[in-house]
Amino acid sequence: MPTQNQIDKNFYCMDIDSDSVWIAYFAIDSENRIDIKLMKKISAVSVVSDGKANISSLNKIIGKIISATQKHSMEKIENIFLTSNILKINSYIKKISIGIGNNKLVNNVHIKESLDRLKNTLAISLPTDETVLQIIPAQYDVDGRRLDNPIGFKTSEMITTYNVVTANTLILDAVKTMFEKFHQIKISDIISHHQALELSLLTAEEKMSGTMIIDIKNGSTNISLTHRNKLVKCISEQNSYQIESDISDYNLYNIMQHVKSRIPEIILNATKNIVIHGDIDSNMATNNIAARIFEKNCRISNVDFEDANTIKGLIKYASEQIINEKNYWGISNEKLNIINLLKNIIDENL
Repeated sequence: MPTQNQIDKNFYCMDIDSDSVWIAYFAIDSENRIDIKLMKKISAVSVVSDGKANISSLNKIIGKIISATQKHSMEKIENIFLTSNILKINSYIKKISIGIGNNKLVNNVHIKESLDRLKNTLAISLPTDETVLQIIPAQYDVDGRRLDNPIGFKTSEMITTYNVVTANTLILDAVKTMFEKFHQIKISDIISHHQALELSLLTAEEKMSGTMIIDIKNGSTNISLTHRNKLVKCISEQNSYQIESDISDYNLYNIMQHVKSRIPEIILNATKNIVIHGDIDSNMATNNIAARIFEKNCRISNVDFEDANTIKGLIKYASEQIINEKNYWGISNEKLNIINLLKNIIDENL
């Protein structure tokens, strides 16, 4: 999170994919208008080799793109927001129950107690090769009611359902070391590709009703479910197929069947809409195959700008964090519709 001294500077975002690296920087004025000054992509086929992150190769690519960006902005990059497809993202649904008392009002102390209890549970139960990237409260159950915010409600017990997003510890530590030790850049925050795509692709109605994003890449497939405006599940796995050579309708059908088999039934039941994204053609045949297999409303994301969707989502996330910090420091209380503003600016600059 930026400090008060940083809020008027340029802000930097980077998306590390399995075959490319995006970088962007932007500024936010006193009226919260976002000025994107650069969006740059470098193809980097050597980022992932044999399903494993090639940190040495990535370090060289990052060095080149950082050097080029600093020449463009004429300043040293000190902080960066990051999203990446190489972190081996996983997620867990965890439920934590705490006693409130005899029909008392829920307050912030109870929220913190629930979160602390979750962290104690994760310290024991989380696999040793995974590190918590993000904890998302998906919903609160109070007296049989599902709430997004339970504060002020009377109850004797509160049950919180969390989506705990994790990353591979070795890869995450290597990426952090690469930025902080070799390039002297502090990572302001890291989010998953799942969250970046949710912020970039989904409409307000899709976020509320229950929408699954299936992001099919040559190296991996990412699956996420957003319900009631919360990212409630993330699934990532390495692919055993190459999209470019297996793109016939027959093989696409098999790919979709395989993806469906990897999705827990509880997630499928909560899904009303599906958005297909990634290295596949945006055509009626693809949409029909997906709709037939999943038996859901399906659509294909905008193929013209699909390469930029994750960096667009990351910019939106970073902008919201910065604007919230500006509001905290009393600089501006106005908050614009960042989604539409970003879409217009980015599409014009690609």
